[in-house]
Amino acid sequence: MPQRNNFDEFSFRRPITIQDYRDCEDVQRNAWGMSESSVVPLLVLRPINEKGGFIMVAYDRKNRPIGTTICILGKHERKRVLYSQLTGVIPEFQSKGIGRVLKLKQRDYALKEGYDLICWTYDSMQSINNWFNLNTLGALTRAYYVNYYGEMEDRVNEGLATDRFLAEWWIKSPRVKKRTSSRSLFVSEQVDDSLVANPTKIESGVRIPTGQSSLKRSDSVLVEIPYSYDKLRDFNRRILIKWREETRELYVRLFKARYIATEVILDKSDYPRSFVKLERRPLERILRH
Repeated sequence: MPQRNNFDEFSFRRPITIQDYRDCEDVQRNAWGMSESSVVPLLVLRPINEKGGFIMVAYDRKNRPIGTTICILGKHERKRVLYSQLTGVIPEFQSKGIGRVLKLKQRDYALKEGYDLICWTYDSMQSINNWFNLNTLGALTRAYYVNYYGEMEDRVNEGLATDRFLAEWWIKSPRVKKRTSSRSLFVSEQVDDSLVANPTKIESGVRIPTGQSSLKRSDSVLVEIPYSYDKLRDFNRRILIKWREETRELYVRLFKARYIATEVILDKSDYPRSFVKLERRPLERILRH
């Protein structure tokens, strides 16, 4: 029987039939506008799901496929992990908590199978993804991959380098238990500009990098990223490329210096701003809070 979340509007089930796997393919196309060459196909999905991996598909009340998560077996720093290849929801059903439910079901499966770590990559410049992964789920990141997937043709990544954070989700930690037990909300904070590594300016009504980034020795550093990635992408992709180049340089240096990205801070003043907070603290201490 399908499992339902407490809103009783959506169902979640693992694929069994050929059609179930076709539904998973359809969600991939619709969530990201993927080309056929990028879709994980049935021929790969079925053995993943039946030989130790984890796949789940979300459906609306009319039984239309609207979300999916795909996980494979992997290793990270010689540790056996569950690797989340993708988790996505089609546009009209985003921001309804479906992605969160898919990730929590992913965590339940991993705990049952004896894992304590789930990893995945995600775009380092997208505020919503950073908020969801770091703040809502309690994941963290200490690795940055430059142009990880090369050139992609989907509507989200076309024309942009595919730089990625590696998320580490330590699912047994107090940090994850605390953050997944409550619903995170977008909140505003006044940002200390002395901690911001990359100054920005307003030009043509949008915030852009000044090209004057610098790092000061501090236990905490803020790296500004676009507040609305999608709007800026549609407005001017060249500005996004500038953001990518500047933040890439900072992240590579910060992770080399053993900083860890732990959360996102939003400043909703006149021109809203978004920052990734990085801390130089031992991993064990971060996971305890």
